Amino acid sequence: MAVPWAWAVSVKDATEALECQGGITLEGFVYRKYSVNDDGDIIEIGGEPVYKDSEGNSYWKVMKKKDSDTNTSPAYGGSCLQSDVPTGKPANDALLSQIVFSVSGPGILTFYYKTSTDMGDELVWYLDGEDMGSASGYGLDQEWEDAEIMVAGMAAGGPFEGTYNHEIIIAFSKDEPYYGYNDKDKWAYIPDGPEKPEKSDYDGDTEWYKEDLAEYNSYKNCVWIDRVVWTPDTPTMSLRWEPATSTLDVIGNLADFGYVVLYTTDGSEPVPTSPLLNMEEGVVLEHSCTVTAKAFRLLPSGSYGAVSPVLRVQGTFSVQTASPVLTVEEAACTDGQVALRATCETEGARIWYRLGDAAEEPLPKDGLIRVARPVEVTAVARCEGREDSQTVTRAVEQLAPPDLRRKDGGTDVFFDKLMAPLILLCSYDGGRLFVDDGGGWVPQEGAGGVRELALTASASLKLICREPGKLSSPVVTADYYCVDSQLLVGGTIGFQVAKGWNLMGMTLQLTPESQRELLDQWAFYGLDGSGTALVRATELKVGRGYWFHAPPDEPELEWGMILPGATVPRLPAFGKGWRLGVGDGTAMEGWKWVPNRSVFVHGPLKKGEAGWIYGE
Repeated sequence: MAVPWAWAVSVKDATEALECQGGITLEGFVYRKYSVNDDGDIIEIGGEPVYKDSEGNSYWKVMKKKDSDTNTSPAYGGSCLQSDVPTGKPANDALLSQIVFSVSGPGILTFYYKTSTDMGDELVWYLDGEDMGSASGYGLDQEWEDAEIMVAGMAAGGPFEGTYNHEIIIAFSKDEPYYGYNDKDKWAYIPDGPEKPEKSDYDGDTEWYKEDLAEYNSYKNCVWIDRVVWTPDTPTMSLRWEPATSTLDVIGNLADFGYVVLYTTDGSEPVPTSPLLNMEEGVVLEHSCTVTAKAFRLLPSGSYGAVSPVLRVQGTFSVQTASPVLTVEEAACTDGQVALRATCETEGARIWYRLGDAAEEPLPKDGLIRVARPVEVTAVARCEGREDSQTVTRAVEQLAPPDLRRKDGGTDVFFDKLMAPLILLCSYDGGRLFVDDGGGWVPQEGAGGVRELALTASASLKLICREPGKLSSPVVTADYYCVDSQLLVGGTIGFQVAKGWNLMGMTLQLTPESQRELLDQWAFYGLDGSGTALVRATELKVGRGYWFHAPPDEPELEWGMILPGATVPRLPAFGKGWRLGVGDGTAMEGWKWVPNRSVFVHGPLKKGEAGWIYGE
């Protein structure tokens, strides 16, 4: 320091008197006093007094303690330091008298103190220039007290700022000089301390005067310091392992001592050229290994030096491969297939997957797992030098098909748009509903619930539910036919039949009366509900084919039937595929059976003639 040291007691004697322990250094003393002019007045600049560091006495001295003197003796014997900065003249009145110590690293400095000072004077202790506490008071009742200063980490101020060394100052701080009228009514400098009591003329005040006088005589304007002890923290270090992130941290208080950590991953001893471990962020281990970490000190040269005692920890850690992540690749999904993209953060890792109870398979090169059925997908990532990742699963579900029905509760597929549109109700549990009435899939608003569909024309409907990450529902199809008018057909309807068995297509929607009369008179046979056997029909439905037997002994081939009533619907296209059609007198063509040739021949269908028609 630039301050010239001067003291009345040697550093050696002061250290012994304070019983300083190892790790603390008493650097010296500073006596700072006011500057006065030739007239003995304090020099001021800008209204503030000017002071200078003394080249003379420090006003600290060793005082031998007496066990019998409670005002000077703590519970233990020996000696202490005392400061009694004089008063009486501005030239001698000190601003402060300091004892300067230095320590290195974090720890706790403790000391005992006692004061007998006026209210403006006090004992103050500082850490790196920051006020850490003070005490004042006077009289016979002043006892020894203890104080402590917590020191942690790098010095943030003082002469050692930016280092792990610290400056600790214990100072007897004086109040500024006071001027007033003395007991002779003269303007003069008034020394510190209580005002001397005046004896009263009344005998009744004698006891009061004696108590005040005793207090005045006990005032010493001094402080005592003893037992300055430095207890440094012990450097500690240990390893903390985070398996989820494969991160290894060194925890402890090494940073408070300015230590760094170098490490190895092959079990060898770290040396000054080993990698530096970031104690704030740790180090991410790429493979399972044995880590040895050791504390070093950064030298002024920029290299690393060993610390004493040696601080070293070691541990073996199993690094786990990062768990794979399964996300839906919407662009690659179809109605019948869900595409899941599988990724892993661990570089070089491979992903294996399994669908349900099937055998495990490696992930395809495009990174997509394609699922065409409801199943639980299981995936795991593996990497050389690491443990297998945790297994992840994702269930692929299929949406339930939508339920389509008439709002009016009817089951007939025919409706008359002149009467009212046909209102259909479609309910579905999840996903989004799409409807195709021949012009492509059209999404409906909302997910789940009940939707109304209004038909004003014949339509072949297809419905499906879709949701990203799930298999689309099965396609629901339904045909509804719009009747332009309720044309009533009555009288005799003629159609041509061959003798024996005929395949006849029903183009009329018979009234219930016509159904009963016709079925009572003639026998028609159609497929049963299973589609595997011919049974006698109990109802003739439009668009269906029926076998009809014409008696072989009947000479006429032109037959007629009496129909009390029927409606003639205009049928729309039945969608792509084969269906049974019946000539309606227009230029309808189809494939019809030629018995004498035993082949199907394509050509015009006469009115009432049955044939197979392919719809696009």
